[in-house]
Amino acid sequence: MTAALALLASVSPAEAARPTDLVGLFSFDASDVIATWDEPTGDVRVHYSISGPNVTDLTDSDADGVPDFVYMAGTFGAESLALYVETGFLHPVRESEVGLSALGGSDAFDLYLVDFDGQADGNLSVDRCADGRCAAALIVENDFTGYGYPSDEAALATVVPHELFHAVQYAYTEDLEVWTSEGTATWAERLYVPASQDFLRQVSGWFEEPTRAIDEPPVGPVPGFAYATGLWFDFLTTRHDPQVVVELLEARSTSPASDLEVMLGVLEDRGDDVRDMWETFSAWNLATGDLSGAFEGYDYARYVGPPLLEDEARVLDDDARFYPLATTYYRLEHRGGELWFGLDEAAPDVSFSLHGVDGEGRVLPAELLFDGSDPTVRLLADLPPGDYYLWGSQAVDGPESIKVRFCAGPEVDVVDCFAAEPTTPEPTGDTGTDDGSGCGCASGPASGFPALLLLVAPTLRRRRRFGWSDDDPQAPGIR
Repeated sequence: MTAALALLASVSPAEAARPTDLVGLFSFDASDVIATWDEPTGDVRVHYSISGPNVTDLTDSDADGVPDFVYMAGTFGAESLALYVETGFLHPVRESEVGLSALGGSDAFDLYLVDFDGQADGNLSVDRCADGRCAAALIVENDFTGYGYPSDEAALATVVPHELFHAVQYAYTEDLEVWTSEGTATWAERLYVPASQDFLRQVSGWFEEPTRAIDEPPVGPVPGFAYATGLWFDFLTTRHDPQVVVELLEARSTSPASDLEVMLGVLEDRGDDVRDMWETFSAWNLATGDLSGAFEGYDYARYVGPPLLEDEARVLDDDARFYPLATTYYRLEHRGGELWFGLDEAAPDVSFSLHGVDGEGRVLPAELLFDGSDPTVRLLADLPPGDYYLWGSQAVDGPESIKVRFCAGPEVDVVDCFAAEPTTPEPTGDTGTDDGSGCGCASGPASGFPALLLLVAPTLRRRRRFGWSDDDPQAPGIR
């Protein structure tokens, strides 16, 4: 199929601007010569420049008149869209549904290839909203020259499905909170490419801030933590199925409640227990990176985490603040024998879990899982010497954080925690351990993840020489 050339045409002032209107931050230039290519299903139309400042990569390996870059952009768009619809999501809103003409010249979803000049790699541009639902078009970098992706395939297989899922979200509501919007779009990358390295890179941000409430990303421009919540949505769909995200968007489209309240309602309607769910999530997130492999969790656990530790010490003594649906992790250097625990006051909404490690240093399933209902200084267990991991979490959606002091360690030290005000000793060395007179604390670094060598690629509808084909279905690494 050959590409159809088209002159730049403007739309009426009543309609939203598109890159072909020559206005806005990411648009074509008056000197660009624009062509369009309709993906064979008719679901996606690609608009691109064949000459001018926004000219795309015009390499055409099979000389059929359609540049490989254009073909990949349209194919990945059509395939991810078909996958979303097959999963149960609504089709993105068409312009006619919000009172607009076909801004791209057809009823297909429009994808524009424009030079972002390194400022971004993709954007979903909203045309118009009506009754809380919005029509939009996808704008993507025109050649990814100078970007950090290992290949054009990797870039397009990341950016197109992510941004297109934002159009799916707008089919339900224009009012998603940023953590839900970016978290589910990041999750959608993995739905399309199950071994997406961009997904791993994005969700790794959660392990740097595990003590932050899941629905409270930092203020300001879209923060990395919002993308990192894709980990939560992946956990939910692993625990349930992908349709749980469909149900979330459906429920959110008719509810004025917060995204988190709606989500927890959906999960409760499925018969899930919020506390058990968060406790399992906290355990899975501990068993990551070098600590992974001793019990079942994420199938990519060794490529992310482990979470940043609050303290590492022989005696844990922390005046802690636990936020709703957030988790604080500690490492306890136990010398063997009795392990005691105490709180300065009851905290029934806080869960605590103690994990041992195996001979290879991998975290084991919980030795103990208990809540803070009983503040009494008491014996927890008699344990062999070694490293143990303790985490605490307000594993429910409470109205505010819970501040409570806890101590864990030998009996004499835990009793002493509540006999006098705690003191913070001077650091004694790189390990963060102390000499037995108090609590030695140190923060552990968040680990990175190695590049995955083999990724399962989306299936192309025809063979092209993009670095993988129907006969060699190994996608390049996605950053």
